[in-house]
Amino acid sequence: MVFYYEQKEPIFHALLVWTKIRTIFGLVLKRFEFWFFIGGHCTAMAMFKTGMWDPGDLGQLAGTWEAINTTQMFMVFLLTFYNGHCYERYLRLYGLCCDALDGAIFFIQELVVALSPPSVENHRIRAVKYIVAIQHIFFVGLTGRMKNKSDWREIVNRGLLTKLEAEQLQQYPSQSIETVLVVSTWAMQIIDKGLEDDAFWTPRSMRIAHTHNRMQVHMTQFLYSMHSIGDELANPIPFAMWHLMNVVLGFNLFLLCTLTAVFQTYQTVFPLMISVMFFLGLREVAASLSDPFHGRGFGSDFPIADFLQYAFDTAVCLLEAFRHGDPEEFAKMLVKNMTEFTNDQLRHTTPNHVIYKPKYDATVMNPFSWHQEKPLLEMTGVDIGPEEILRYSVMVPAEDDMPRVHKKRTRTIVHKPKKIGFIGKLLGKTSALTTTSEVIKDPEMTETEKHLDRLQKKNAKVEEEMSKWDAEVAQLRVLLEHRLSVGHDLGLPVDEILAKALNKTVEPERTYRDAPQFTSFDEASRLMVHAANK
Repeated sequence: MVFYYEQKEPIFHALLVWTKIRTIFGLVLKRFEFWFFIGGHCTAMAMFKTGMWDPGDLGQLAGTWEAINTTQMFMVFLLTFYNGHCYERYLRLYGLCCDALDGAIFFIQELVVALSPPSVENHRIRAVKYIVAIQHIFFVGLTGRMKNKSDWREIVNRGLLTKLEAEQLQQYPSQSIETVLVVSTWAMQIIDKGLEDDAFWTPRSMRIAHTHNRMQVHMTQFLYSMHSIGDELANPIPFAMWHLMNVVLGFNLFLLCTLTAVFQTYQTVFPLMISVMFFLGLREVAASLSDPFHGRGFGSDFPIADFLQYAFDTAVCLLEAFRHGDPEEFAKMLVKNMTEFTNDQLRHTTPNHVIYKPKYDATVMNPFSWHQEKPLLEMTGVDIGPEEILRYSVMVPAEDDMPRVHKKRTRTIVHKPKKIGFIGKLLGKTSALTTTSEVIKDPEMTETEKHLDRLQKKNAKVEEEMSKWDAEVAQLRVLLEHRLSVGHDLGLPVDEILAKALNKTVEPERTYRDAPQFTSFDEASRLMVHAANK
């Protein structure tokens, strides 16, 4: 599993993290070679102190370490070089795993969009099951499983394959990485069969070849990622590099244990233990990075179970969210109810307190961490179950269902039993689980939804006023026609009067300039003469 930690923690936190997860302390201390080198150091030190082994010229080299400086530097370089290649391999494998998961999800998204008609609902569901089954077969097969009937029974119990299909795949003469090609072929054949439906042959429909090609691109993407993972695992770190690293490491640790024993004091045991643990720890890190599918739990192995649960939950939620409703009518409704940006929306800026939390903890709040609870698991505490909840989470609702009122749902909370004290045990009291019901509240409306609700209410009032004005205009029109008919009967020129009234233009208002300013009577007389001439 992946272990999430806060990188800003102090150094001492790394010494105490062994209480939460296995570290190099536990891995190295379980190694025979660690105790072998420590035991060899203590044995050599005892032999030097008792005179059983004459140190000779080694005593002159004990303070300078000139004899092992070169080999120690070469060992550190080789360990760093080896760890660097193992880490690059680790990152490549993780990227390929993510590409395999993302490719499957993008394929399902394209499938939901392209095969949206209700007449091909069975084809859509069957294809989604096959895609999720591919993920299960491949990732579980990486750990050496999918070879027995019990392994295939698990995928049947999840509803991804039928019993007959599982038996056919089990008899297929290949490993899991080739078995996924069979399931992917089934999926594309189901899709091609669905594209033959009459819903895709209307005059304005897209060409089925284009739909097929888009889904084939996604299918090829995650199949290529799976094969790349298999190719990477088939080519381990070269044996010559691994062998040279182990030989150099063993030789240097032997020299280190021997030369430190020349001091003939037990005070060298603890520093030697730290040095041996450091070098062997680097070797353990490289071994864990080179094979992240071992599942032994050092914080570097990939979370295969989370991979599969993520792919399954995402696929099911995406499939069920667009299962009910008419996508074409929903798209028309969205275009019809489109609103322009307002000035407040265009000038809106996102403050920092909306983006950043005051006490952000990457180990808990990271939304992309693999240890986060998956969507379907979050619904386990609800009585009605995930199936009913997904039925309410329709992403293509009809126009009548838009202002629907969400029904109140309840979930049962199980409380832990209270501890019984010593007196209670004497009295024979027993503890029992208690349950309470809690109403699940719907999430609050966002600011955009509130603004849209206000605009809809305002538009409703305007439409109501316009309907009143239309009624008044209709009444005036009826009254005008009645009076015109009466005027015609009396021989009055009502048509001429109506024409003059309709053609009457409103004279523009006259604007007057301010009186000009003057500074003398001569200037005032000139202004008066100029105005009289106009």
